[in-house]
Amino acid sequence: FFSSRRRHTRYPLVTGVQTCALPIFDRHLTRGLTAIRDLPIVSEEGPAATDLHALPEAWLIDPLDGTTASICGEMGICGPMVACLEHGEPRLSVMLSLDGTTLGVAERGAGAAVLRVTHDGTQWMSSDGFASIGTLKDGCLLFNPQSDSGRSHPAFVKLHEAVRTGAHTMAIESRIPHSMAALGLGTKRRLAVIHDNSPDFPKQMAWDVLPVKLWVEERGGVYWGIDGHPYDIRRPMPIIAATRPDIAERLVDLAGM
Repeated sequence: FFSSRRRHTRYPLVTGVQTCALPIFDRHLTRGLTAIRDLPIVSEEGPAATDLHALPEAWLIDPLDGTTASICGEMGICGPMVACLEHGEPRLSVMLSLDGTTLGVAERGAGAAVLRVTHDGTQWMSSDGFASIGTLKDGCLLFNPQSDSGRSHPAFVKLHEAVRTGAHTMAIESRIPHSMAALGLGTKRRLAVIHDNSPDFPKQMAWDVLPVKLWVEERGGVYWGIDGHPYDIRRPMPIIAATRPDIAERLVDLAGM
């Protein structure tokens, strides 16, 4: 599956890093998944993706989420992500950080958790906790912008400008794009992660989105498009991963949608 592919990109180093990682997945991950369930495999580094909603079941693989971020040293929340899909929606997902300190797992209807390795040992962070986090004014937001600001979605730009005033939230961050950043929801007052995305310049693809979407939803959060509806990979737009619906609703209002 991984043996024949060619990816044209403006960032040859990004492709180089991913290509170096592929033999590992070819030997181990792909073979292992096929042995577990004989299902189609859809991957960022594979052939053009089919309509995932037309597939009864499929494996979805991102060999390295946050490739650019990892090149810049952001190892804590970048790494491989795998999801098992049913008609385009994730039923099971697993995400592992490159530094080996964070493992996120989720199963539809069964909850989600994060296994973290710290100086104090290994600890499971259970699926509860989102509901008790405070208001938007008391928390922090993380923005993942397009690498080229000229490609930004107008609603993303409007929302970013609105919260920069300090009138609506305590603090904001802007970081190198990586979808697994949503694993930080609920820690250090982080209430939402907002990803730039657009139909003209899509940067959040199915393999970037669906594993994390399940984890957020199973922890009681929401994973919405900027239009205020659950995110649909067939309609690219900015994404709001938030700890609660009321947080997402306020951000949608500020974006003018």
